[in-house]
Amino acid sequence: MDVEDPVVTFITHPRILAIASEYLDELPYVQELNFFHSPIFEESKGLIGSQAWHLDNDKKRRLKIFYSPFEITSQHGPTTVLSFKHSDKSKYPNYPGYFNDCDAALAGLPIKERVEFTTTPGEFYIADTSKCYHFGSRNNIKHRFLLIAGLGPIETYLSFLRTKKYLKDKYGLLDINEKILDVTNAPC
Repeated sequence: MDVEDPVVTFITHPRILAIASEYLDELPYVQELNFFHSPIFEESKGLIGSQAWHLDNDKKRRLKIFYSPFEITSQHGPTTVLSFKHSDKSKYPNYPGYFNDCDAALAGLPIKERVEFTTTPGEFYIADTSKCYHFGSRNNIKHRFLLIAGLGPIETYLSFLRTKKYLKDKYGLLDINEKILDVTNAPC
């Protein structure tokens, strides 16, 4: 029995792919697909992770689709962005780390011009989170349910040396390129 997956159908809809392809100048791949539940924020412990301002910095451009089958208001801790024109990387106070509103204000970022992505059930919005400062799930007093699908080009800006170290440390893959060369240069 074939069962249609509504998330895959949505993310791969021809109009969504056309928008992403036009923006990225290539057919995108689905880089991430997450469904988040942000519980009610009960006690202030300071900003953690994506609750602080940041850019997604492993790609020079990407599109993230934010969708919820439920209403998202300012009480749900909506994803919040600064426009591209206000997201100058040279003003990034803690690049590539996260920063709070005070750091942003000290850097001259006009955080009062931020835009909250609030929606009615079933609406979605798209942003390039590599080019627009953003945060989400901050101080929500209602539960937030949000699907985030990242569409991006194949290129990456992750450092080769960092990736190689990660492969070595996590998977024990030493000198991976040399091992590939050894196999391809082996006598028949």
